[in-house]
Amino acid sequence: MAGTLLGEANYFQRKIRLDVIKQLIESPQSSESKITEGLKQLLVGISRGEHVSKIYPSVAKLSAHRNQEIKKMVYIYLTHYAELEPEAALLPISILKKDLSNVNQLVRATALRNLSSIRVKSIVHLTALAIKKASLDTSPYVRKVAAHSTIKVVSLDLAQEPMMLEVIEHLLKDKNNAVLGGAIAAFSVLCPNHWAFLHKNFRRICHELSSIDEWGQISALAVLTRYARAHFLDPSEDGQETKRSHKKTNDATLLDPDYLLLLNSALPLLRSLNSAVVLAAATLCYYLLPEFPSHAAKALIHTMHTNAHSTLTILNNIQVFASHQPEPFLPFIDEFCPSLWDSTPIQIQKIQIFALLVNERNFLQSIRRFKYYLAHYSSEPFLQVIIASIGQIALKNPSFTDICLQFLISLILDENKLITSYAVIAIKQILQRLIDSSQEYSQTQSDYTRITQYLAKVLDTINSPEARISVLWILANYTDHILHMSHLVLTKLAKIFVQETVPSKLQILNLTSKIYLLKPDETKLIFQYLLDLAKYDVNYDLRDKERLLRNLCFSSVPHPPVSQQRLLALLLSKKPASNPASPVSDDEPNQSFYIGYISFILGPNVDGCFTIPPWTKNKSSSESRCLTTSPPVASHNQGLSAIQSPSPSSYAPASNPQRADQSPSPRNSQPVVNSNFEQQFWDDLDEQASSTTGSDTESSTDSNA
Repeated sequence: MAGTLLGEANYFQRKIRLDVIKQLIESPQSSESKITEGLKQLLVGISRGEHVSKIYPSVAKLSAHRNQEIKKMVYIYLTHYAELEPEAALLPISILKKDLSNVNQLVRATALRNLSSIRVKSIVHLTALAIKKASLDTSPYVRKVAAHSTIKVVSLDLAQEPMMLEVIEHLLKDKNNAVLGGAIAAFSVLCPNHWAFLHKNFRRICHELSSIDEWGQISALAVLTRYARAHFLDPSEDGQETKRSHKKTNDATLLDPDYLLLLNSALPLLRSLNSAVVLAAATLCYYLLPEFPSHAAKALIHTMHTNAHSTLTILNNIQVFASHQPEPFLPFIDEFCPSLWDSTPIQIQKIQIFALLVNERNFLQSIRRFKYYLAHYSSEPFLQVIIASIGQIALKNPSFTDICLQFLISLILDENKLITSYAVIAIKQILQRLIDSSQEYSQTQSDYTRITQYLAKVLDTINSPEARISVLWILANYTDHILHMSHLVLTKLAKIFVQETVPSKLQILNLTSKIYLLKPDETKLIFQYLLDLAKYDVNYDLRDKERLLRNLCFSSVPHPPVSQQRLLALLLSKKPASNPASPVSDDEPNQSFYIGYISFILGPNVDGCFTIPPWTKNKSSSESRCLTTSPPVASHNQGLSAIQSPSPSSYAPASNPQRADQSPSPRNSQPVVNSNFEQQFWDDLDEQASSTTGSDTESSTDSNA
């Protein structure tokens, strides 16, 4: 019963015995079910990371089997270990040769896909010729596979790149939408900046955008976004210039009609059921429109609720959009309130976006929400982000500073040590940014002095080590605020110095040395006592710090006046304000990379990622995008108002009409044969395969026949 319930998952519970599997697949009496069972065990071993390539030749013989399901599993195994067994990988070449000429288009496509997946350099030129032949096939499915196979060939041998670029250029002119999507995907990987291939096909791609398959739409939107930035003027600047020229001449156009055509073709994809397509369309709006449209924001919110598995990815993109243009997302601020059943990463993303949308209208309500979250949520990363967001809100608007500081000060004596620590850190960042420019804020200098004095009084009641370090840093950097109570502060620190952590001890020495320079007569004995304690500490960093301060402040040779001034400048100099962590992200993403790619988050240029070009200063001519029979384009006397936005009330899935020849049928017409390279291709292929296979392939073919 248990095996029935688990189904094929019980293969993962079995121990793989290669000798038994080899005997099972080589025995002439083995049925197809037994062979299938053995191959499944091999694939399970691959998925578990086990090395099961010892029976590679035996499995390669099964490539001649007539059962297509068995052949699929055999090719998965062969392509996985082809680089480890380059000679044995040539065994199925003759079988792939026959399959490439099969009547069934699915067999031809499978053969081409597996031939290009065999990463053996000795046959890469033959694979390139097979791809070039398949690009002329009558089946659109085979031509699409040929487009995707070009990427594999170039990754194996760069010398084949010129031939593969010719194939891509040819397939970009294909009239079938499925082939067009695959060609654009290959273009974005192999030659993302070769815009000459797109000039003549730009308008046709725009018109067929809604008919391309979903994954082809994602590649097409990314490519068209970069194309528009490289060949059209910035619409905000272009619109202003053309409006000024429009007063003098009636022939001037507000915006490039091809630019409007692209937008009118891309915006309907915001209603797609595929969340990746919606994100790609929203990213296009972000890069190409002066203002992020509200219906794009609504589409993202709708997709976030309907696709639970992609919620975090959508929130990451919304976070980037809202950090630059928060207005379109303000009506949906309640959608970014974290809930108890959300995972911690989603809660963090939501609260970060929520902090970006806080303004004068919703500020007080937002503070009440933050209080509720701090009282009812216990996740440490979530609490840290909430308090960091409060500090960022205080710096965003001067009118928010008073209430945010009062709220953070009330958290210092909280029973939760984490909340206390994060609140003090946030206060430190706010004071560091605002004390030197208090005239710009409603807080006065005396208010900041009271805050500093309050921190000095409650220092011994703070239990969090990180919070104590931050408080000591504040007191050390704003010593003039606590001079009248310096003796009381130093007495407290002298009593607890031995029990403090090393970072706290270093901050105590910094604070004491600064107070000593300002009030040497009253604090000399306490300062010397603390230096004596640090002199015999086990930590060498602390001993080095003590030796430095003792030689500076208590040298046997009297300091001349200039040296005293230098000493004051050294120890009492103001530190530059640091940049507190933004609620958008702890690490600011690299804005030069395209949104949605891993390089945008990590920063370094990762293979397969590309940058977003700046708006060009010299737009390309519309004649370069003209065909002999060009499709109609948008009217010339139109501006951004000509863009057809989807209905905001309905976000049903965009219809994806499929042509009759787009879905592969079991049988199709014979492939087109190019006699120029056909014979030479198969002669070379037979010669290389026969030198390795010998009589093994013939015997396996006879046994399966």
